[in-house]
Amino acid sequence: METVERCCEMLTRKLLDFDEVSLTAAQCIRTLLTSPTSSASICSKLLMPSLIEFVVRGKGGKENESLNEEVWKALIGFFNGVSDESHRKHYILRFLTLAH
Repeated sequence: METVERCCEMLTRKLLDFDEVSLTAAQCIRTLLTSPTSSASICSKLLMPSLIEFVVRGKGGKENESLNEEVWKALIGFFNGVSDESHRKHYILRFLTLAH
């Protein structure tokens, strides 16, 4: 579990640094959040705040549309992967609360 936490921490830092590897970090985050593994739930708790921060702060800007698109793909993929409707609502409400 410590390895997964460290990986998520590094991905978060690279996403929010907004440098040349931010797009790669966003792609890795999307893969982790949409994978059907047990680590996906751990990753969602660790990565969701950074995705929300990215969206709220508008980190990508218009000049980096591919990065913005990748972050939104990660969020949409995650929400679509939540099978139980009540859990999906919980995550969306949590997202909206953190974004406010």
